[in-house]
Amino acid sequence: MAERTALLNYLRALLLERGMVGAQGRRKLEDALSVFADEDDPRLAPRLGVLIEDLRAEWRSLDERIAAFDAEFVHMVLEDEAARRLSTIPGIGVINATALTAAVGDAELRARP
Repeated sequence: MAERTALLNYLRALLLERGMVGAQGRRKLEDALSVFADEDDPRLAPRLGVLIEDLRAEWRSLDERIAAFDAEFVHMVLEDEAARRLSTIPGIGVINATALTAAVGDAELRARP
């Protein structure tokens, strides 16, 4: 996710260099990047459009990888009883439940002298 955030910030910087503000948030940035579809826009060099499209492809790839990891975490929670119980606690999602389960393991074994 840090990689995706860095990529989005880089895209915002490219827009800002051309006097266009890319608002915070992935959806708003996607909307701001739609201007690159307009080949007649004088602010855009042809090579810049190619660069932006390459970065958008990388963004899509990162989104797919993150979604795959999220699905894996959900699957892990469904398979592990302790993680499943932890995920029912308000504020504890699948990522925190799997992290806690991995860090603590079987808490009953730790509690015994």
